[in-house]
Amino acid sequence: VKKYVPISNIILTNPFDTDRLVIDTVQYLNRNRILLDAVAAHFELNVVHAATLASILGLPGVPPSVARKSSANKLLMRHACKQHGIPMPRFYVAQTAQELFEALKYVGRPAIVKPVMFGHSYGVFKVEKDDNEEIIIKKFARATQQLNPSAYPLMADYHTFNGYFLVEEYLEGRVISVDGLVQDQRVMPCGMAEFAYTEDNSFTQEAAYIPARVSADTHTQCFQTAIRVIRALGFDHCGFHCEMVLTPKGPMLLEVASRLPGGNMTVGYLKAYGIDMMDLYLDICLGNKVRYAFHRHKRYVYHRSIFTHYGGVVVSVAGLDMLKKKRYFRLFWHAPVGSTITPVAGIPESLAYYQLSASTQEKLSIYRKKVKETLQFTFSSR
Repeated sequence: VKKYVPISNIILTNPFDTDRLVIDTVQYLNRNRILLDAVAAHFELNVVHAATLASILGLPGVPPSVARKSSANKLLMRHACKQHGIPMPRFYVAQTAQELFEALKYVGRPAIVKPVMFGHSYGVFKVEKDDNEEIIIKKFARATQQLNPSAYPLMADYHTFNGYFLVEEYLEGRVISVDGLVQDQRVMPCGMAEFAYTEDNSFTQEAAYIPARVSADTHTQCFQTAIRVIRALGFDHCGFHCEMVLTPKGPMLLEVASRLPGGNMTVGYLKAYGIDMMDLYLDICLGNKVRYAFHRHKRYVYHRSIFTHYGGVVVSVAGLDMLKKKRYFRLFWHAPVGSTITPVAGIPESLAYYQLSASTQEKLSIYRKKVKETLQFTFSSR
């Protein structure tokens, strides 16, 4: 941050502690005799805290009570959506192994188990149809281990894990997201993405296609469902990231966040649709009226993260110099030579994150193959 902001303009606080965040911010404003123009949130675990701060300062933002009815608290999200008849999987809450087995009787198998409060696929696991009791208990213990601050330090800052898991019916189908903005109760879908996940059942998002590879009818259905969800939850003055699974019965809600899509997804949307969602979101936070009309995509974009379950030190990275010369390739990040890779209890760690773009899906497929053959990492085991 010091690269872009003078130290004197940085408020030292804990952004995961609402009381401290508010007190430290107000104290800073009083001491420096200034006012803030906007409060924005892009990281899932800061959404509720940022909403509270914006509300206290009288700035535009999603209402704090509404921010809690999102993927920041998946139980409250499910409860609110159920009251409005939103199509979604059956769900149940469990804290203990005994409650987990009771939940499985209700939702059926296969099922997905995830923490009520957290993200990044930590603590998420799948119960297969034929898993016996011993296997399920081991998966449950491993998920709890992933939420231990010793495995993931951010957990100690965000909140002490309360042990609540959401047990959901597993729905087979492609996963998509409708992403966009809301201002003055006007829901503005900006586009759609389609996700691919790692094959290790950790449910780590590995790739995204922008736009999603769906028919025009499915596209319309997903947009309509997303608008219905956003209105049911009361999202306003924020971005939204609405994930759904495509089933034979139509789109079913998986999760919805009162923020823009994470990572560099907004960069992908800018390339594919020519719409700068981040710029529009900042205008909304500033209270500026945004003018937006949806238009079709201009290009096809592919985002990919390369993950590994092996721990060690990166010894070499091959192919990057060649790929950086290609107009279709954009590197967001890669593990530098000499860095240590430390996967956490079944959660893989990223080696690289990049974007490809093309004028057609066919060209995009060719580029994907070229990058897969060219970009290579080698590392030594610990």
